Amino acid sequence: TRPMRLLATAVHEISHALACWLTCGRVLKLEVYENAGGVTHYQGGWRCLIAPAGYLGEAFWGMVFVVLSGGRRTATAAAVGLVLALTGSLCYSPNRVLVILTVGYVVVTLAFVFIEWFWFTPILAYIILLFGVFLGTYAVLDIFSHLILHSRPGSDSYDLYEQTGKCGCICPPRCIATVWLFVAIILQLFA
Repeated sequence: TRPMRLLATAVHEISHALACWLTCGRVLKLEVYENAGGVTHYQGGWRCLIAPAGYLGEAFWGMVFVVLSGGRRTATAAAVGLVLALTGSLCYSPNRVLVILTVGYVVVTLAFVFIEWFWFTPILAYIILLFGVFLGTYAVLDIFSHLILHSRPGSDSYDLYEQTGKCGCICPPRCIATVWLFVAIILQLFA
């Protein structure tokens, strides 16, 4: 499960980067560590949207992968999207772990696309379903474990709490995390 855990961390950090770009910020660097932690270095953007984007993005992409796993073409679109997102992360000063993770997942995912279209079907749908289930499960477990049970300074919910004056949120970090947990569970139920 270690490679899947690292994939979930990469998707978490890429989701922060997407929120940063959508709010007119600039991504400087993406990092994923061997201990399954990670960080997205950025400037600008709206932190009140960037902070929740990691865990909720992980849950959202898990839902999307589960939904898209239902057909050959949609599973292929999900696989290509994952390959493009991971490959794009290499443009932002990635660390060694993220480079190895990206190369591994790109090769394996493209191999399954090739197998799906030229040799044996339906294997890609199951792989995309597996990715989606792991992403959604890790999102829910991470929110509960990292933000509710062990809320600490430096976490995404704590970062949002510190931005209280800027975005009008008056909830403590565990309350924020509970809302995120509820949203992540709803997304997984929808999938």
